[in-house]
Amino acid sequence: MPLWNVAWKTGEVTITPGDKSTGATGNMIGVSGEIYKKGKTACTFTSDKGGVDKLKTILTLIGHVKLVTKDPTATLECDRMVYDGKLKIVKAYGHVRISGTSNTEGTIDELWATPDLKKLASPDLFYQQ
Repeated sequence: MPLWNVAWKTGEVTITPGDKSTGATGNMIGVSGEIYKKGKTACTFTSDKGGVDKLKTILTLIGHVKLVTKDPTATLECDRMVYDGKLKIVKAYGHVRISGTSNTEGTIDELWATPDLKKLASPDLFYQQ
């Protein structure tokens, strides 16, 4: 089952044939795509830049990052986002703002969330909910 689908305007991918310890990594510009949860689209995203580490199942988005969900309808915007595919956690950093069902005033520095944005918390409270 795929963790995400990513499209980009330009970029480069590094693959080391026969070396399973490195997997594939990529740097992308003009990024968009979806993150999946249980085989269904949890959110769509866009950003200026992005990177993928397939072996570690890490997706990194940088610059004007925007995640959008439909149920609930919500938008997360930030400067940088790291999605950990093993833990299934979105880690948003820098000028984080949520709009939609959980409106915020202003921005915060760091927020963790599930990719469907149904669970949102500061890093120290995320696992306590």
